[in-house]
Amino acid sequence: ARMARLVRDLGALAYAPAIRAEVRREPVRRLKVALDNSYLLALDSLVWDGKVQANLGAQLAAEIDQALRAGDDQPLFDLLDRRGRAELRLWAERRDPGLADWSRLLLPRELHDNAPTLFAHLPPEVVERLYTHHGARPLTA
Repeated sequence: ARMARLVRDLGALAYAPAIRAEVRREPVRRLKVALDNSYLLALDSLVWDGKVQANLGAQLAAEIDQALRAGDDQPLFDLLDRRGRAELRLWAERRDPGLADWSRLLLPRELHDNAPTLFAHLPPEVVERLYTHHGARPLTA
């Protein structure tokens, strides 16, 4: 459960540029409801300024927009979780290889062979801060 929360928060933070840029009423409402506190994390420029190259920003916006077009929130959750797992795995490969391996083992079997290669764009110190924050949370949180 703790890993799932960390992954979702990392995904929301990775999509922060697109989430912050969204101004349409209904998509903003859906993001707020679906993401709850992760939405506030994505908006917090003190955690990460959200600056990315224009082409990556456009890609993130298109992916969020496509997920929001679905009738339910599952495509959005899948998108954030896929990005969050990639950000965690790529960060952990340098810091904690055991954690990187464990994050791969938590993937559903069908995602092992079909997982797209994603490149990390969150700064390592941001991932470290979020990882430390989640590690300090009580188990019942």
